[in-house]
Amino acid sequence: MKKRGYLWLCLLWSYSIFAQNIPSPTIYIADNQYLLSSAWAGIGDSYQVRALGQWQWLDVQDAPRTFYLSANGRLSDRSGFGIILSDDENGFTSLRSVTLSYAYHLILDADSYRFLSFGLSYRFSNFNVDTSDFFNLQPDPAVGGDRSLDESNFDIGVLYRANGFFANLNIQDIVERDAADFGAEEPLGISKFNLLAGYEFDWVAGPTGYLVVAPSVNYHYFFGDGRAETDLNLKVTQELRDMSYWGGITARFQSDESDFEALSVTPMLGFKYLNYYFAYGYQSFFTDANDFRTNTHLISIGIDFGGSQSNCICTQVRGIK
Repeated sequence: MKKRGYLWLCLLWSYSIFAQNIPSPTIYIADNQYLLSSAWAGIGDSYQVRALGQWQWLDVQDAPRTFYLSANGRLSDRSGFGIILSDDENGFTSLRSVTLSYAYHLILDADSYRFLSFGLSYRFSNFNVDTSDFFNLQPDPAVGGDRSLDESNFDIGVLYRANGFFANLNIQDIVERDAADFGAEEPLGISKFNLLAGYEFDWVAGPTGYLVVAPSVNYHYFFGDGRAETDLNLKVTQELRDMSYWGGITARFQSDESDFEALSVTPMLGFKYLNYYFAYGYQSFFTDANDFRTNTHLISIGIDFGGSQSNCICTQVRGIK
């Protein structure tokens, strides 16, 4: 049992380290804050649907790839909902999940536009190993054939907004794994801590638009293995009457080392015309371990529809573009 549990742990960790692992702040830059935290669900006057995909080495068979399909919107003047479907595949392994979210938004001070939001998500995941893709079709005695592992877990999020300032705390996988599935020496807690903070500066740019400059920083901490990473982000948006276009960049650093080593950089471009949205990003890695992943493309498309203006300013878009 211990050997098999250790194998499962290594395979699952391979997803957090070597699979797609789309940077959370890049998701923020790509106008998909709900993927970052359930606390963003329901902010805005319309329902948002976003599809996001990331591929590595498009010309290599069975290269790692990740897909997300998400939707979120307002349930009432102070509450929101969301759903996420994800599919992450890497060779003979796959990780699929369904996430359901609820968020509640409060007014701290209406005059200064200070709001506090709370979010909770439930996620059901399936991790699968397809041994038919093993090299030379030779079975691995440690696996013993096709394997499948189902798991349920929860995420919690808190979001504070004050005009253009925002700070988002999110903790993923708050429930420890079942000790019966893993050995005594293997960590059961695999929670991930995220703290994103930033500010959106805006200036009037002509009679029908304005310019928004949004720097932000995101700190990640992985309780399972003690890793820590920091992301520095910058997004510049030109807002017009019927459309907006923007450019952004995310730089990721390993912050649990004294040298603050650079890990990756991801520039992105995008636009929104009426209710339709498109974004493209290209991620490059700097570390030797990721040389085979230096050609990574990210595409996001979406549509906003329905809904109406909320009677509560806590779910209206202010300081979040």
